[in-house]
Amino acid sequence: MKKTLFYAAVAAFALIGCTEKEVEPVKTQTESARFTLNVSVPVTATRSMEAVDDSAVEDVQILVFNDAGVLEAYARGGNESQLQLRCTAGTKNVVAIVNAPDMSDVMNRYVLSARCTDLLTDNTPGRLIMEGETELVISAGEESYEVTVPVRRKVAKIYLGSVDLDYSVEHYRYKTFTIDAVYLINVVGNKYYLSDSESYTWYNKLMVEDSGKVPMLYDCLTTPASVHPDVAYTRTHVFYCYPNSAPDSSRPAWEPRSTRFVVEATLDGKKCYYPVTMPVIVQNKAYKVNLVIKRPGSDSPDIPVQTYWGDGNVEVKDWDEVITVDKEL
Repeated sequence: MKKTLFYAAVAAFALIGCTEKEVEPVKTQTESARFTLNVSVPVTATRSMEAVDDSAVEDVQILVFNDAGVLEAYARGGNESQLQLRCTAGTKNVVAIVNAPDMSDVMNRYVLSARCTDLLTDNTPGRLIMEGETELVISAGEESYEVTVPVRRKVAKIYLGSVDLDYSVEHYRYKTFTIDAVYLINVVGNKYYLSDSESYTWYNKLMVEDSGKVPMLYDCLTTPASVHPDVAYTRTHVFYCYPNSAPDSSRPAWEPRSTRFVVEATLDGKKCYYPVTMPVIVQNKAYKVNLVIKRPGSDSPDIPVQTYWGDGNVEVKDWDEVITVDKEL
């Protein structure tokens, strides 16, 4: 019986002409026969406004582990190849890793889950790491199996939808307001494969750091954008970050805390910040920030002054949909 897994709105990648490695398992008489796995990796089609394809697949690695967690077969291919592997009967975990560093030296699932990926070193906007796994039972009834492994990006996407000026004090309507930069701070910097283990690396702690002035996290406008009360600012700024479930904090000294989406602006010649504290950030989710500005901003990108806040709502959806964060500051 063929076992095929489907994933919503997918484009399958059939894998031929690739690097393949078979790791000989310890065999018993009932396991001596070998079976063929034809593995494909679908990726969700994304309704994106950006030229960068955040669903792009450039490289696929397939690792097959037996029920003891030992690697039994490995293969690697590009985005237009079919990965075909040979393994013995039994229960298998078939793992797909996309756009990732070389995994050919992994010998068991524990080693893989203990391996860490860095947000800025291992990802770029057009080449995002993805991962997925599925369980498969191989028996003597079939000689070959068609397997589809759905994968998810390790990152989440956060982007600006709009900025509206709706001042609660009339005289601010006549002041010059410009957006100078948009960025993320308090960003988780590393994540383990197939694991939710706690992170130990952070980027842009409390403010923009030199290491965080990269397209994944930061966009400085070459020419500040003037915004007027009657015309919303709708230029798209897209960033990618790792999941973050840390409780929020406003302590001056650094400690793990919520990720913030920051609009850095100048109002009437004075620099100010509009930090939006994000909800718990989940892997492979998209978050759209709509900001309504009602008064001057904070003196710090990490201090969301409570009197500046209005009602907001968050709708949680998958990457092909959007989590919308509406805020008044």
